[in-house]
Amino acid sequence: MISATGSILLVVWLLAATVSFYTVSDVFSPEKLILIALGMFFGDVFFNDYSLEFNLVYVAILTSFVAVVVLLSPILRRNMKSLASASSLEMHHKSNDLLIGYKFFWLLSIPALLAQVWMIQLFGGIEGYINVLAMRVVEFRGLGWLTSIIKTFSVINLVYFSYLVTRSRRKRRDVAIYMLHFGLFLFMGLLTGSRGSLLVNPVLMLLIYHHSVQRISLRWLSAFALSAVLLASVLELARQGVSFGEGGLVTGLSAERQDDRKMSFRWAQYGTIPLNLVLDENNASKQYGFTYLTVITNFVPRVIWPTKPDTGGIVLTKEYTDNAWGGSSNLSTGIFPEAIINFGQPLGVIVGTLQFCALVGGLLLYYVRFRRRKLVNNRYQFVYSVRFAYISWAAMALIVGEFTNTMITLLIQLITVSVIGIFLHLFSKTRMSRLQVTQ
Repeated sequence: MISATGSILLVVWLLAATVSFYTVSDVFSPEKLILIALGMFFGDVFFNDYSLEFNLVYVAILTSFVAVVVLLSPILRRNMKSLASASSLEMHHKSNDLLIGYKFFWLLSIPALLAQVWMIQLFGGIEGYINVLAMRVVEFRGLGWLTSIIKTFSVINLVYFSYLVTRSRRKRRDVAIYMLHFGLFLFMGLLTGSRGSLLVNPVLMLLIYHHSVQRISLRWLSAFALSAVLLASVLELARQGVSFGEGGLVTGLSAERQDDRKMSFRWAQYGTIPLNLVLDENNASKQYGFTYLTVITNFVPRVIWPTKPDTGGIVLTKEYTDNAWGGSSNLSTGIFPEAIINFGQPLGVIVGTLQFCALVGGLLLYYVRFRRRKLVNNRYQFVYSVRFAYISWAAMALIVGEFTNTMITLLIQLITVSVIGIFLHLFSKTRMSRLQVTQ
């Protein structure tokens, strides 16, 4: 049941959505992702009572969003109008002149597949690996380089998808082989124990299809979003207490856990929990921007630098929850809580607002640039579409995610996409040279 205050906040969110749709009619433009994050991951604020301070900050976030969109509306409308006249050219751009096939993407996938096998063997096989997933924050320490290689598989899969859907002609064999690759992606996503690893790629696939092949209607996007939310809740339930028992694999959906089975909608508090914690605490020490520097310092092993700065999520967990999980798990921050962790109140709220405005404004301008770039006949456009999808998603992730984790993940993704682009160019050039020689 929506609370009285929640009703007011919901109206403010709906007004922000109305302004966004009125200014940018594209139902899947990247600022819509930020709006969804502000509604979905702060959803608990509509149903439960929070402090006046919390509600004011939430309204300030939505107001900042509207202010940026309105401020940029002349630029956005002018560009959208000019781009609309060239939409037919934009939507019919294809990459069928690249002389590559499924073997290219499968060869690139070998390091990630080998890394995943190695990771499993490090814990004594699949049973041992699954049994440590609940404590992966502790168990995977020192293995960041290996998990980074494994993460490249999802990037390759997304570029593979973008290449396939933008081809003018596709054989059934090509689709079938891709589905095998996608099946491996799903399996490896389940092995991470993270819902994000499993659910993000389908959303990005939809985003790429929408912007590169054919516009998807709001009705179908809404149906997909609802399905994704329900699946996220089921996966949250399934991963509770995952282990291998005498009878085989046990999950939160198993009969053995029937008494403890309870559908989880904890994702509706991903934004409210950290913001509530930092607003209620007045005695925590300020970090003065050091949590942002951990994007760089995190690449230095703690064995070499034992006192290196903690990331925002670790600081939030240690100082604001008294290290509630003993180091086995950490909360994520979000753009506003991390600013408050670094600069306190009220300066942190001001800094967070400025960061948020820059994020929304920069994303909208990048969206216009991306749309314009699509009008240029470039056979590598499908690679740019993947880069656009990752940047759009990272901007949304910063709303509730830890700055360092989000930016390092984005860095890995963009580097992988760039390396794939280099190999694409070399491979295609080599194939073209061979064809010219044979002719």
